[in-house]
Amino acid sequence: MPLQIYEVGVPLHDSTSPDRRGLHVFTGVADSPAAALRRARGVRRRARRTHG
Repeated sequence: MPLQIYEVGVPLHDSTSPDRRGLHVFTGVADSPAAALRRARGVRRRARRTHG
C-alpha cells in the first residue's frame, strides 16, 4: 500500500501571552492516520523542548 499524505492540526498557545493562540498544521507522509498523529505529536514535543 502506498504511503499517503496527512494533515494534522495542532493547537498552539503562548504561555506568556494567553490571548495568542493558533493552529499549526503538520503535513507529511505516513502509512496510517495513527502514524501521522504520532509523528505530529513527536514534532510538537521536540519543538517544545527546543523552544521552551
